[in-house]
Amino acid sequence: HARPARPLRAKTTPATTRLLALGRPRPTSPDPHHRNPDALLLAKNVDGVYTADPNQDKNAELIKDISYSEALRRGLRVMDTSAFAMCADHRLPRVRVFALSEPANILKVLRGDDMGTLLHP
Repeated sequence: HARPARPLRAKTTPATTRLLALGRPRPTSPDPHHRNPDALLLAKNVDGVYTADPNQDKNAELIKDISYSEALRRGLRVMDTSAFAMCADHRLPRVRVFALSEPANILKVLRGDDMGTLLHP
């Protein structure tokens, strides 16, 4: 019987971005307070990852699903390079990028809504 994911921490980063890591304690962790997140929610001022900046390019298209390596290869500005590396190094299964404009979006994503973009290894 799997326990539901619980919030680990919320961190305020630049004014338009909020991060929320979700996970379960891992019994193999040497530190009982350490948790390996199952997902990272990345709420931004745009509603996902686009082929170009949607505020500057009217032809920019939303990408619904993309790997970390493909996003890096294409030079998409989702996170900085070190953040991508951390996600890959820690084998973070998924990052959901979605719009912060509606506070209810966080609850929708937690309930399984596939809004925005899913990044993965």
